[in-house]
Amino acid sequence: RLKDARADAAFYGAPPPENPGRLWAEEIAEGGVRRYVFAHASAFREAYATAPSRHFYEMIRDGAPVRPYFDLEFSKEANPGLDGDDLTARWLAHVAGALEAAFYEPTRLFEDHVAAALDQDLYEACPDLDLQLRLELDAEPA
Repeated sequence: RLKDARADAAFYGAPPPENPGRLWAEEIAEGGVRRYVFAHASAFREAYATAPSRHFYEMIRDGAPVRPYFDLEFSKEANPGLDGDDLTARWLAHVAGALEAAFYEPTRLFEDHVAAALDQDLYEACPDLDLQLRLELDAEPA
């Protein structure tokens, strides 16, 4: 294993501080038996793609940023008319809307611009005006 780790380091380079190696747990038997794998994300992705077992779980360190992961699956045979790409896009839009509703607080400048846009009927000409205003008005100053 040390030889493999050295080969990974030689091929992928040392993980930078902003993207250090990560820890995964692999289920290897019933009853909670796990094997732990520490690797740079690039090396793990390549190994995972050809692994006979797909029962890995990333171990997230306390305080580390996380990203949501959705394992979206459906039976194509049981649902021949469904478009997986469309369903995924609709699901992500739903999640984004829920996150926005829970965490987004518009600035006073944004609210003033929305009021002006409504007064001038600009939403008909530009349906994604809210998004554009958020990007321009609510962004952190550089």
